[in-house]
Amino acid sequence: MKGGLNVLEDAIYHEEVNDDNKGNFNIIAVQEGREDEEDLQKLGEIYHDPEIQEYIDEEFEGTKVEVDESIDEVWGE
Repeated sequence: MKGGLNVLEDAIYHEEVNDDNKGNFNIIAVQEGREDEEDLQKLGEIYHDPEIQEYIDEEFEGTKVEVDESIDEVWGE
C-alpha cells in the first residue's frame, strides 16, 4: 500500500470487528427501481468473484474484508 504501511501490522491501534462496529463498511448501492438492471447485477457478481477478492486481498494486504449479506441481515431488520 502507499507509504508501505499496513493498518493491521503497523498501526498503533486498530479496532477489532465486533457487534458495535460490524456495520461500518462500504456498500454497493443503486437507486430504487434499478436493482434488477443487468449491468448493476453484473457489477455485484464481479466484485464477489473469487479472483477479484484475491486481487483485493493481495492489493490491500488483508485490510479489506468481503461482506456478502443483505442490508436486512446487516442491520437486523
